[in-house]
Amino acid sequence: MEVLFLKWNKLKTRVISAVVLVALLLIVTFAPVSVFTFVLCAASFVVLHELMVTFNQNTKRSVVIANYIFAFFYMLSAFVLKETGNTLMYMITILFVMALLTLSVLNNDEIKFSDVCTSLFLVIYSVFFLMHLSFIRNMENGLAYVFLTFIGAWLTDTMAYFSGNLFGKHKLIEKVSPNKTVEGAVGGIVGAVVFFIIYGLVLSHIGYNVSFFRLVILSILCGIFAQLGDLSASVMKRAYSAKDFGNLIPGHGGLLDRIDSFIFVIPVVYYFVIYFPIL
Repeated sequence: MEVLFLKWNKLKTRVISAVVLVALLLIVTFAPVSVFTFVLCAASFVVLHELMVTFNQNTKRSVVIANYIFAFFYMLSAFVLKETGNTLMYMITILFVMALLTLSVLNNDEIKFSDVCTSLFLVIYSVFFLMHLSFIRNMENGLAYVFLTFIGAWLTDTMAYFSGNLFGKHKLIEKVSPNKTVEGAVGGIVGAVVFFIIYGLVLSHIGYNVSFFRLVILSILCGIFAQLGDLSASVMKRAYSAKDFGNLIPGHGGLLDRIDSFIFVIPVVYYFVIYFPIL
């Protein structure tokens, strides 16, 4: 009885946290673009901090300072150039690499080449990827596309979870994530396709001209990359013997634990709709 009570308390905490997060997410999504981008920047800083702690980079002061400075420049590009800010990001990335290598030259006793590679990865993964959501929001029909990223990431995860629990028999990649199954992965992709089509029908009903062929292609890509994002986060945690990336969200762990699949889906949606518009 005590075990059941503890499980119920844990589930209740997770559900309450999820409801609060969804409510906040909807409020921010419908807010003015500048507010949306500001909140996204704040979330990026949180994710970067969680990663630096997990990767044991938070004790190296010069690296931490460089990471935050260039993270700020990445975020600034989302405000300054909006949907074309990704072009500025390429220049920032080049300067970031130069700055990190210079630090390793001037302070080689503390800053090794491995630290250079780690810092570059952490900032690009946590900030560069996430800032593309601001570029999506600034696009024509950007609000509709933003909801595609939500569906592509979190409904894929949800359907994969339930499919795996109901039908899972064959392990997907056991060394990376023992609980993931092939049946769950397939269910996640199928779920993404179904919910994308439903969303497309809703958009058509309210007046959007939807290309359903492109929508289905994107749904399959999101179904695949959402799960790769989740598995990639598992690889990181295993490498550093971490159960979660933090404890910011009760019952869920760190912020990154909740958006790992989302981080992969954002650039997929952005670059797909840039070259193959759906609306």
